[in-house]
Amino acid sequence: SGGTESVLLAALSYRELGLQRGVATPRVLAANTCHPCIVKACHYFGMKLTKIKVDASTGFALTAAAVKRHITSDVVCIYASAPTFPHGVIDH
Repeated sequence: SGGTESVLLAALSYRELGLQRGVATPRVLAANTCHPCIVKACHYFGMKLTKIKVDASTGFALTAAAVKRHITSDVVCIYASAPTFPHGVIDH
């Protein structure tokens, strides 16, 4: 369907942008329920992946408040899904 390829290409673009901006090891933020394609992209392209815990208290959605606590100068991408991979909810 091209979904994985589109994530791979986007992740590669974000990595390249990070490297151009002087980020030695670009990092991606994602929910711990993220689709495996972003895990694959980070592995392929040498980026760190920070998985942010989601659970019943957030409706299994990634929230802006949770993401905000993890934003640092090496973050090049925040990966969110609509709907999420395992639960079919919308990240917010």
